[in-house]
Amino acid sequence: MLDYYLCDKENTEYALNEANSVKSDEYYVQMAQAWLIATAFAKQRDLTKDYLTNNFSLGDAVLKMTVRKLRDSYRVTKEDKDWAASLLKK
Repeated sequence: MLDYYLCDKENTEYALNEANSVKSDEYYVQMAQAWLIATAFAKQRDLTKDYLTNNFSLGDAVLKMTVRKLRDSYRVTKEDKDWAASLLKK
């Protein structure tokens, strides 16, 4: 269902903004946010890449989980995986 929902640019923007509005220290909430962002990246690469570069304010734990999900994904190129890993070095 999420794959279908994130095929649309407007829905992806909405989902990313909603994920950004949730603040929690709970592991499973953070993992759900990371999973949503990684799935959005696979479906709307440029939009999500811009989001991660400019608007990401979910915190270090979610960023680390997102990078891990991206690096484990078969739907993301090696170049994008390397780019995602560089986000942790900033």
